[in-house]
Amino acid sequence: MFSRYLCVLIFAWCILGPMHLQSISIGWESLVTFSSYGFEFSPIDEQALFILENNVNSIMSCVQTCHSNAQCRIFDFDDQLHRCRIFEGNITTMGSVVTSSLSVRSIVGTIELQPDNFVNRGQPCSYCQESRYLTCINATCQCQSHTFFDGSICQSQKLLGAECIDSTECRYDLNYTCLPRQQCGREYYYLLLFFIHLISTILSFIFLQTTDMINSILTSLFYFAALAIQNGNTVGGYANGTAGNALNALNFPGGLSLDYNGLIYVSDFNNNRVIKLQEGSLVGSIIAGTGVSGSSASQLSSPAGLYVDASLNIYVVDTFNFRVMLWHLNSSSGSRIAGSGSYGTSSSTLSYAGGIVVDSLGNLYICDAYNHRVMKWLPNATSGILIAGTGVAGSSSQQLNMPYTLYLDESNSYLYIADGLNHRIQRYDLRYSMNVTTVAGGNGPGTGSHQLNTPIGVYLSKKTGAIYIADSNNHRIQRWIPGATHGVTIAGISALSGNNATLLNQPRYVSLNLNETQLYVTDGSNNRVQRFQLI
Repeated sequence: MFSRYLCVLIFAWCILGPMHLQSISIGWESLVTFSSYGFEFSPIDEQALFILENNVNSIMSCVQTCHSNAQCRIFDFDDQLHRCRIFEGNITTMGSVVTSSLSVRSIVGTIELQPDNFVNRGQPCSYCQESRYLTCINATCQCQSHTFFDGSICQSQKLLGAECIDSTECRYDLNYTCLPRQQCGREYYYLLLFFIHLISTILSFIFLQTTDMINSILTSLFYFAALAIQNGNTVGGYANGTAGNALNALNFPGGLSLDYNGLIYVSDFNNNRVIKLQEGSLVGSIIAGTGVSGSSASQLSSPAGLYVDASLNIYVVDTFNFRVMLWHLNSSSGSRIAGSGSYGTSSSTLSYAGGIVVDSLGNLYICDAYNHRVMKWLPNATSGILIAGTGVAGSSSQQLNMPYTLYLDESNSYLYIADGLNHRIQRYDLRYSMNVTTVAGGNGPGTGSHQLNTPIGVYLSKKTGAIYIADSNNHRIQRWIPGATHGVTIAGISALSGNNATLLNQPRYVSLNLNETQLYVTDGSNNRVQRFQLI
């Protein structure tokens, strides 16, 4: 889509004219990249990124308009309408180049940043008097407003929800700061924490003996603070956490899957059924099981893991029937495709199984929790193949201890396993049986950001590679970015259970929607499914 042109001479000609080409400062040299014709720029936040629009006669005039504005890094020009729009921001992360709805003669340009543009950062201001990219602040050359220095380049500051390490990366003029979960968000979070600390100090001084009163007040304040972080919406079950068996109720939901239409499938563990929920409705429909525990082909007994394939067939771990059932689309009964129907430790049997995934070839991967192993069942097989764990509980890299759920990254041949009682997430390279890596936790049970406490659900972002973990006994959802030594809490409050919109109580499974803007959680002991915005 894009082709690159060296625009030193273009900018010099536009701004200074042909007689001054030899005297142009290196601080005003730039590279520009043009798209093909027929495209325009679509920002993710037009109010934050749009600078101006005007009418010009040529693309060179639009280039000049952008280049003369120090904040401009993206522009588009419509040759038919003579419309020139300029924007700040990063074209890769802050918008998209899309087909123009107005004209086939629209083109997008972006100013490409080079380390040479910023070599004078930190030097006295005399070094950047003629620089487009640096400005004089406190007698030294520094990045322009709305940008931050990443070690070589002044990058555009990030918008709401973008990942960050420190607050210099976030748009401070929009009151964004780097929140504890390492995302840019509203600055008043820290004011709330300061307010809580101040109140706790005052209360401790006034009520030296009434710790229950202090704890009650502080808990309420933490609820308030959490509103600045993340607030969940109930999309299944009762919002107040009450259990029930009506079609708008759940009872200890576990397995969770979303199809390509955004429909939500939930294993309703204590109601012995699988419920399908549509966006905007809390009333579900039963698509597997009858609601009564049993072992017939139409019944389930405490369903756990759940997987929905591209054809909308449903794979269900039928826990206390010690089997995996397949319900074809619109079928009123299922067929057993794994397990014998009886508890056992052999390759043909299952114990109390948990999560399940299915690959593109129809192979099943099953967390056989009480046997401390993960089994792979080929299509139409009568027994499984051991691919993770030894069948004996243990904490070595080759062992598992109550593996609850799993996630298959088929493109990279990685299998992620929530190793519950080892309080860690293990990544198995399916190409090499001995290649096992702990990618989250593994530091014993605890509430620290480097720890987990009985993780149950695990899900991998296809966009970022981040791991989302239902850290069940810590009542929180943790996100670990690749290579991290600790996670950040993006839903719930660590070690604090509850049933309001900001809290969780033993979250079990976790999933993302297709475009990864929403996080879904089965909030087990609150008997509901919660949805959180991934800002």
